[in-house]
Amino acid sequence: MFVNRKIITALVVVGVLGVIFSGYLSYIDLWQTSCPGGQCHYQLGLPTCVYGFIFFVIILFSSVIAFWQRNEK
Repeated sequence: MFVNRKIITALVVVGVLGVIFSGYLSYIDLWQTSCPGGQCHYQLGLPTCVYGFIFFVIILFSSVIAFWQRNEK
């Protein structure tokens, strides 16, 4: 998958945009909540935006490593 340089660049861009977007939404969900009773209860332990943030960080991290390895060759 990481053979094509355009794919690696696209994954880096998607990773950066995804981290920014999901990080912003995670911030809103975690620190600016207005739940009934003052305490939020999430079925999965955390808001789903946080899980999206984690996945986008993984995508960004792996694509940056692939980008660096591709440029070393």
